[in-house]
Amino acid sequence: MECTYAQYIRTVLNNGKINGHVTTVTDITYFKHDTTIVDSNITITRYDTTGKATEVEKYYAAILRKADTTSFRQKLLYVHYGNNGDKTSMTYKDGTYNYLMIYNKAGQEIKRYVYDSGNILVQEISFEYDENGNRVTQYVFLPQQNSITTVRSKYDADKNLIKLIYDTFGHQGRFRFRYTRFDAMHNWTEQIMTDEKGRETLFRRIIKYADQPSK
Repeated sequence: MECTYAQYIRTVLNNGKINGHVTTVTDITYFKHDTTIVDSNITITRYDTTGKATEVEKYYAAILRKADTTSFRQKLLYVHYGNNGDKTSMTYKDGTYNYLMIYNKAGQEIKRYVYDSGNILVQEISFEYDENGNRVTQYVFLPQQNSITTVRSKYDADKNLIKLIYDTFGHQGRFRFRYTRFDAMHNWTEQIMTDEKGRETLFRRIIKYADQPSK
C-alpha cells in the first residue's frame, strides 16, 4: 500500500516508512535477551499536519527493572526548508548526544553528524538508497578510533527491513527481522529482531492517525 499523504513519514533516527496521516508514533523496545540490564525503552514521536516530526519524547527504563528514572523531551529544530517545504537539515538532542541530519531534495537523510556534550564529533554517517527509496548502505565513521563500519540492509517487497549486515574490519554481525502484526494501514505494529546468536529483541509500535475516530 502506497501512502497518499505527505509521501510517507520517516522516524527521526531510522528509515522505516509509515503510511497514512500520522500524528503520533510510540515505539516500545523490549530487550528480551538481557533482562538484568534494561527492560524497555519508550520513544514517542509527534508529527505536524505536513508529516514532519516536531517533537521526540523518550523514556529509558532503569537498571534492574526499577521505575523509570531517565527521560527527556526534545523539540526538533529544522534549520532550513527547500522550495517545496522539504527539510534540508535538522538538529536533534537526546540528552547525551547532539545530531545534525542532512537531507536531499527527496527528503532522504544522506548525512548525519553526531556530537557529544563537549561538541566533539564522535560519528559521521553517510547513507545510500536504492531506486525504491530504501536505505541500503550506511558508512559509519568513528573519528576517534579512525574506523569505518559498513551497514547493509535488505527489504521485502513491502519495503519492510528484513536483514542488517554490519562489517567492521572484516568482522561481520547479522540481524534478521520478522513482522508478526500489522494495522489496517499496513504499517507494522510488532517487529522481532534476531541476532546471529539467536537472541531476540521485540519492538512494538502504537500509531495514531489524524483521521482516527476518537474513543
